[in-house]
Amino acid sequence: MAQKTIDLERCTKCNRCVEICPLEIFETDASTGFPAVSRPRNKRCTACGHCEAICPTNAVSVEGGTMPGTSSDKIGKPSQEQIANYFSSRRSTRRFLPEAVPQATVETLLDIVRYAPSGINRQPVKWSVAYSQGSVRTLAELTVGWLREQVQLATPLSQCLRFDILVDSWESGNDPLSRNAPHCMFAFAHKDDRMATTDAVIALSHLELAAPSLGLGACWAGYLNIAINSCPPIKAAAGIPEDHTSYGSMMIGKPQYGFCRVPKRNEVKVSWI
Repeated sequence: MAQKTIDLERCTKCNRCVEICPLEIFETDASTGFPAVSRPRNKRCTACGHCEAICPTNAVSVEGGTMPGTSSDKIGKPSQEQIANYFSSRRSTRRFLPEAVPQATVETLLDIVRYAPSGINRQPVKWSVAYSQGSVRTLAELTVGWLREQVQLATPLSQCLRFDILVDSWESGNDPLSRNAPHCMFAFAHKDDRMATTDAVIALSHLELAAPSLGLGACWAGYLNIAINSCPPIKAAAGIPEDHTSYGSMMIGKPQYGFCRVPKRNEVKVSWI
């Protein structure tokens, strides 16, 4: 349970915190008009930060976690056109420069991504980063070995996803698994966490969208992720505990090429109820 305080000298009695709290933890004191924390409901608090973020005078404080400290008047809002152009021009990067990304840059990226939403603000996602090219290469080698075994056993998964094509490509000198990326990142959480799948995908999507702001490109590493969750030695090599699941893998690095145009996409399919 997060502790909350209200600075009554700063508070203007706007009571936005009362209105905005999704769990109705705040209430208006009938005698003073100031917002107050409801003791019976306080145990519900998930420290989502809505009350802190909505307060125009910075009167509300929630214990726990770290905030960027940016005041609301400095938070810029991109236009609809900017968002549309940026989202539509998003591309997966599969050709990377061989140079390493500074570790501080990767840490900055993850610091941005930690603000991705999660169910009930539980923030279950943890990260493992294969930072050295040697570690990325080891994961790719272990994965192709597992793929080869699956092909030999003619498992349904290997036939459905055509593992044989990947193995042939690898044996021809290519790397269809990690794309020679300098780094690979894994979002994982406890295997029994039923909400972690969605939370991790949201976090990984935030990572992919945030990467270009730091001069980076990213691409989902689906085959690596399948192997990690299917083969304990590969999971261990990825730095993921035995009782956890990798919910997504992402290659990352400096892109070798930039894209010049927005690709075609099908028209949106929607039903209005």
